[in-house]
Amino acid sequence: MGESVSNYSDYHYDYDQFNITLDYSQFVHLCENTQVNLFGAMFTPVLFSLAFIFSLIGNALVLWVLVRYERLRTVTDIFILNLVTSDVLFTFSLPFWAVDHTNGWIFGKAMCKIMSSIFFIGYYSGIMLLMLMTIDRYFAVVHSLFAVRFRKVSYAVTASLVIWGISISATIPEMIFSDITGNEEERLYCTSNYPPESTQMWQLLGCYQQNILFFFIPFVVIVFCYWRILNT
Repeated sequence: MGESVSNYSDYHYDYDQFNITLDYSQFVHLCENTQVNLFGAMFTPVLFSLAFIFSLIGNALVLWVLVRYERLRTVTDIFILNLVTSDVLFTFSLPFWAVDHTNGWIFGKAMCKIMSSIFFIGYYSGIMLLMLMTIDRYFAVVHSLFAVRFRKVSYAVTASLVIWGISISATIPEMIFSDITGNEEERLYCTSNYPPESTQMWQLLGCYQQNILFFFIPFVVIVFCYWRILNT
């Protein structure tokens, strides 16, 4: 037995002797998408920079009009103020992600967690506030008599606080698990670094959260409300 094992490495195969031809053309080659990745690396920072500039100018103008002329007297004013705040939060993080796409993350671990949190809070709250404003329009048009008693400034403030609470709660995993990771090029990136034993669970949670809570439900609500508004 021991002799058989020791002589195992002595065996060799002569492919020419048996006229065996190896055809490598059938092997599957993975597509690396090098050109697409290079285009994305150049285009994304430009897109983020343009979004930052136009969003900052537009939201600053809206905020000035609200404070200078509207005085935040109506439910709509309260909602627009919250939406502007959400947009500014989202916009504020874009230059950091533009740098991340070009030079990697150079701002440290603390800023990685802060910017990830700001990005997702602005992203989630913006979607939910648009849904809330659509519901408000629905009641104002379709159920106008009920809306006269229901649409108060205190209601708008309370509803906005609930939206901010939901958005911040949904961002807690990003606050906890956002971290700096490296790759083969020795670049550092700010990504979600979940524990190995629960990576799949957190990824599934994030997927369902974004697709159901922050896309499907707002989409259905907005479509229903505007359908009823158009009918009315």
